[in-house]
Amino acid sequence: MEMALVELYRTTGKQAYLDLARFFVDERGHRLLGEVHYGARYRQDDEPFRTAKQARGHAVRQAYLACGALDVAAETGDCALLDAAVAQWRTWSPAVCT
Repeated sequence: MEMALVELYRTTGKQAYLDLARFFVDERGHRLLGEVHYGARYRQDDEPFRTAKQARGHAVRQAYLACGALDVAAETGDCALLDAAVAQWRTWSPAVCT
């Protein structure tokens, strides 16, 4: 969802789309998605993206969230968000990021 919102921003120039994408990235991790069978970690809703020290939960969901966060960081210059994504990636793929 975050990636799609950033693409809408890039296409239309409407700041509201970028703001909503950032909001979704920043709200994840506050257990707002409700309980699910596999728990909050499965949806990356157990810890805020910016403070998470490792990739966790469902791999595809993690990848989409990280890509959305990177899109937001690219458009806003948010280095802290970029750093969080890179730190999580390194726990996912330590052999690539030495």
